[in-house]
This record gives sequence, C-alpha cells and structure tokens, in this order.
Amino acid sequence: MRLLWILFLATGLALLTIAGSDNLSSASCSTGGIKRIVNKQGWKIPGLGQTSIFKARDVWKIRSDDGNEEFRVYSTLYKSKREVISELPTYALADDGVLYVGSRSVAVDEIVRFDVGGRVFSYNVNCTLKSFDARTHMGGSTGQITVYYYDDDGNGIMSTLENGRPPYSPRLPEWVKAQLHKGKS
Repeated sequence: MRLLWILFLATGLALLTIAGSDNLSSASCSTGGIKRIVNKQGWKIPGLGQTSIFKARDVWKIRSDDGNEEFRVYSTLYKSKREVISELPTYALADDGVLYVGSRSVAVDEIVRFDVGGRVFSYNVNCTLKSFDARTHMGGSTGQITVYYYDDDGNGIMSTLENGRPPYSPRLPEWVKAQLHKGKS
C-alpha cells in the first residue's frame, strides 16, 4: 500500500511516500491547503535537549520574503556527538475529509536557533528521515527535511510548525521585523 503523508514543520509542507502502513485506507490524500500547524501550548523542539551549542551567535543576513529588505539576526548552531532519534508529527488529509495524525522517526542532524535582541523567534531543525520495517527488522535513511518552529507573536512559545523553506532561511515573524525596524531608527 502506498500513501501520502504530509509532514508539517513551519510554513510549507513536504509530501512523503511511505510504503506498508496500515494507518490510511487506499483513499488518496492531499494537502488541503494547510500551510502551518499551530499548537497554542507550544511544540517540543525535537532533539534540543540532547544537543549542545556547537557554534554560538553568528550574525545572519536574511532577506524579507518579498526580497526588498535585508535583516541581521543571530544564529546559534546546536549539534550532538551521537545520533539523536526523535519523532516529528505527521498529518494526512484524505479526500473524504478525514485528518490522520501520526509521527515520523527522524535523526536530528543539527538545530539552528535564530534570535533578535536575545529573544528566540525560530528553531530550524535539519533532520534525516528514518524508516524501519517491523516485519524484516531493517531500516535506513530515506531523505532529509528542514522543519521550522516559530514564536509568531513574541510570547516566547514556539507555537507554529512549518516546513517547505530552504534550510537556514527562516521566515521573519512580524514582531521580529518591528523590533528590527525600531533598532534602525
């Protein structure tokens, strides 16, 4: 059985093909126009507790989505000395309107924390997708994905999950842009 899973991690979404799962009927799935997933209590950043700072506070230049402005923010790179396996939430919307929720195993390769004025606004989690066949007890890596977690309102809670952006290019929430504009005046 072949099915489409939608893995959300910051603004866009990635479609992953997974064979052998019994979670969905043979009904086809679509994105349903979902751009981001919001968890008001906040998302747990996968692998963050098992990594440590590898390179602290580099200055990054990030262009606005329209390309008209360039902003300077800070990044901190986190890595682990050993492989960190974690789970990412997955969502698939079947044509019959049923939303299926699951998870996908990943190896967290690195995490990049982005901040402005000492306030974190995004975690960029670069992962390698992992697969495992319970019948044969064999597994492997199936590709890479970048997941973004955002504090969209400046309250310190990473409540938005998106993906679909190139690695190392987080979206700048409006409160971040406002703070950066205030610093220019």
